[in-house]
Amino acid sequence: MSSNGITAKEAREATEISGFNAVEEALVIINNVIKISTQQGKDFAEPSVSKEGIDSSGLSFIVSDLQGRGFKVKSFTGDAIYRFKISW
Repeated sequence: MSSNGITAKEAREATEISGFNAVEEALVIINNVIKISTQQGKDFAEPSVSKEGIDSSGLSFIVSDLQGRGFKVKSFTGDAIYRFKISW
């Protein structure tokens, strides 16, 4: 690392080994929003997640995962985000 911060080479190397999974991270965010919504007495949640790293098959996986757990799910695609209406 340089004295001025991370270099571009270091950033590329860190990205390659990060193991970051955007779909898994999106599900963590969605699950947290669902939990908070239930604590607020709601019977729905409307989370949004970044589209970055999530292609159409990733979106399908997210929707299928939620439906498989008994949720009703509608998804909406924006320029940079996926928005969901999830009810139970």
